[in-house]
Amino acid sequence: MMTGLYDVIVAGMGPSGSTACYHLARAGLKVLGLEKRVMPRRKLCAGGLSPKAIALLDCDVSASVECAVQGAAIHARSGQTLHLCSQETRGLIVDRPRFDHLLLQRAVASGALVHEDEAIVRITPGALVGVQTGRATYHARYLIGADGANSIVARDLAYPRCHNGYALECVIPDRHEAVRKDADVPVFFYGYLPSGYGWIFPKRGGASVGIGVMAKHTRAIRSRFREFLAAIDLPTEYAATCKGCALPAYSFRARKRHGRDNVLLAGDAACLVDPITGEGIFHAMKSGELAARSILESLRVHDPACTIYESLLKPIRHDLLIASLIAIPLNRFPEMSILSLCENSDLAQILKDTIAGKASYRDLFMIGFKVAPTTIRAYFRGLG
Repeated sequence: MMTGLYDVIVAGMGPSGSTACYHLARAGLKVLGLEKRVMPRRKLCAGGLSPKAIALLDCDVSASVECAVQGAAIHARSGQTLHLCSQETRGLIVDRPRFDHLLLQRAVASGALVHEDEAIVRITPGALVGVQTGRATYHARYLIGADGANSIVARDLAYPRCHNGYALECVIPDRHEAVRKDADVPVFFYGYLPSGYGWIFPKRGGASVGIGVMAKHTRAIRSRFREFLAAIDLPTEYAATCKGCALPAYSFRARKRHGRDNVLLAGDAACLVDPITGEGIFHAMKSGELAARSILESLRVHDPACTIYESLLKPIRHDLLIASLIAIPLNRFPEMSILSLCENSDLAQILKDTIAGKASYRDLFMIGFKVAPTTIRAYFRGLG
């Protein structure tokens, strides 16, 4: 039984889904957003907004901002520290529940209809996509799956799960010196884990502290978290209260994961998470915008939306694929990788520009390849 007909249904109202709803509704389409929880809802995320993510915003998100930051710091366990500070580029640390809620409110204000506390159960592809929830069945000309790492839409399109990493996170108050000493920048820790990295992201009254590791190391992740906390002089009992989530970082396996026909995937559902920094908010918002643009173009020229979307995503996916290649030596030889950044100011500047959106991982790869022999020699001299 058909209980609702829409131009577009968007599954999930995180940054990708809310951004898609906003652009589609503003263009005059009849849009339904479906969110399985009541917003604002808890979301495991350090909350970092890079300068390129901030540039995508055309609304006031100040109510969600925990603090502003200028750059970042990278620590290697072997002792090297790299400061990527800049007075010209500013990042933000946001509270994800409030940030996501503000984006949802922007979508509603633009004309989108949003149903909260209504999860998708099943989709039926076709000229009109059927979307079944626990309450009703809806139909639409297009569907955007922005429903996260465990996407129901991706599952019903027969895409396998792409959980190539896992994260644990907790909030630790600033009464601890390890939290207070870097209260003005996010800090990344390499060499403390068998893969991936740890982090401290400052927030009001404390910090988000967490680790992310590759899937093959998830079995012992909680004990790894305790070891990490001890190594950076934080109480290990915080590991008992941490929360976890899957990390669908981009990889070669995800290169065709954008949807089919009139069903598109965006954000974490499309595995558009940076495999180096773990940044997901920028790619979520950007892919939501591109998915909306693809649908509007499809209506104009009558070409399949997924073909248009695949073309628009190519630059992002190409850059993330290069990032996944750079992440291999960064995971296997973290001290050597950080030494390379410390020893080569041009390389460090390119990394900073890449995070700011002024350069690409291709630029970083090309310069890193050139300086690799010098870095290897310096590394072995240090061992001697």
